[in-house]
Amino acid sequence: MPFTCFEASLYSTILIVDPEEEFFADEIEKLKIDLKQNGLSLALFADWYDENVMREKSYFDDNMKHWINPITAGSNIPAINQLLLDFDIQLGNNVYIGHIKIASQMTYYASGTSIARFPKNGVLYFFSLIDESKRYLHKKRVKATVPVLGLYSIPSSKDVNGGFGRIAIFGDSSCLVSSFQDCLLLFSSILDFTSKGISPALSIPGTILVEDFIHDIVSLPQRIPGNRHFLYSKLSGSKPNCSVTVMKNDLLEKSNLEAVL
Repeated sequence: MPFTCFEASLYSTILIVDPEEEFFADEIEKLKIDLKQNGLSLALFADWYDENVMREKSYFDDNMKHWINPITAGSNIPAINQLLLDFDIQLGNNVYIGHIKIASQMTYYASGTSIARFPKNGVLYFFSLIDESKRYLHKKRVKATVPVLGLYSIPSSKDVNGGFGRIAIFGDSSCLVSSFQDCLLLFSSILDFTSKGISPALSIPGTILVEDFIHDIVSLPQRIPGNRHFLYSKLSGSKPNCSVTVMKNDLLEKSNLEAVL
């Protein structure tokens, strides 16, 4: 259901996991207001995105006589970055894999992105991971220490109604959909932060930013020109609709499409 259809004051945290759709402009604006003024917090779990890897996965369809490109990557990072732009939070254009330790629990970072931009006074957690983009594209095994978890408390100077919210960003969503027990501590720690402001007790200390973080080595992902995402998007040529009937029909149509594909 679109973000324009819920009353933020009734909730503590909105959870966004592995989004592949675009966001309505009205959704982006409402979420910005809810986070800055109405006390809502955001916990977002992303996934990988790399334009070069996506292009490498393209192939020529002999029947259709044209190139077939991936509609999107693990997550629609350009859309996520548009959603988070007003908070100076942006995700990067590389793919990373490896194991990370959250408190006493090992979690597999299966195919995630990294944080490329993060605001002053936020907290970033860096982990050593394999750069899967380099391995896939250049056949090189390279490790990099990159931030994949970010926590940010929105400044309280702009309080209007319900207060300011908090934002937690994690660059991979795989453990939430495959082996939830492996990231139970991570998930609960993130919710403790977004709902109560409790900093997570992780195995490594977070880096408190004294200035805006900009990871120059990692570029910001862009939408691929000629991408046919609009053919499958429910947002193309439409407006946010809070009708329960419409949403049920949309889910049914999506299920039928996935069954066909």
